[in-house]
Amino acid sequence: FTGPVLAAAVLALGNPYVGDAAPGIIFVIYGLTMAALLFAILGTRMRDPEPEEGNSTNLVKDVLDGLRYTLAHDATRLVLVLSFCVALFARPYMDLLPGYALAVFDRGTDGVGTMFAASGIGALCFSVFMALRGRTEGLTKLLIVSSAAASIALLLYAVSPNFWLAGIFMAFVGGGLVVVGIASQSLIQHATSNEFQARVISVYFALTFGVLAIGVLVMGWIAEFAGFRVSFACGAALSLLGVLFIGPGLWRRAGDL
Repeated sequence: FTGPVLAAAVLALGNPYVGDAAPGIIFVIYGLTMAALLFAILGTRMRDPEPEEGNSTNLVKDVLDGLRYTLAHDATRLVLVLSFCVALFARPYMDLLPGYALAVFDRGTDGVGTMFAASGIGALCFSVFMALRGRTEGLTKLLIVSSAAASIALLLYAVSPNFWLAGIFMAFVGGGLVVVGIASQSLIQHATSNEFQARVISVYFALTFGVLAIGVLVMGWIAEFAGFRVSFACGAALSLLGVLFIGPGLWRRAGDL
């Protein structure tokens, strides 16, 4: 969550000295941090026992088992579908922010940095709130409300005529989406038996993160022909429709999670 804020600082402070090379420097820094993370993962020693003879070690079978388990449990399935809708229609905004800042607000790297910072600050504040909250009671309703709030904030961002007002809405978009991610993962882990937790959460990540590319492609195509405002508004409206369609059923099954 601090990444967008730091990226905005590099853009703002580095642009007068290195000019258009500032975004490239950010990507280099990002690559180095990912390399450090990769080395940390490679150096991790697992304490789990070796799988017993007869246990499944087939990746495809494990994924299919996780998918079957998810589809067989109504509440978990609804959480997954809601997260899928939000990821497909609302979350792709991040990849299109540079084009939006330039085409709509006529802002260059400073505008992009400001919007990334706003999104990052909102995500950081709401993630701290979720950490301090520290309980699963009421988390299902919070997931539904935050999904709706993020969609509405993105819609208001799309129609906002003022750059700074749009930045405020962007903070709520980032904050709302981070609550959606934390709440949905927590609910899935809490409601799933230990045997299937890893399999079900892998299905969650495959669907919610894998679908981002499709969402970015569609929203980018709409932006090319109808403009960025229309593209963002369509994504926000479809995300909100998904919440209105899925939310009531999930709300009624809050006790199952």
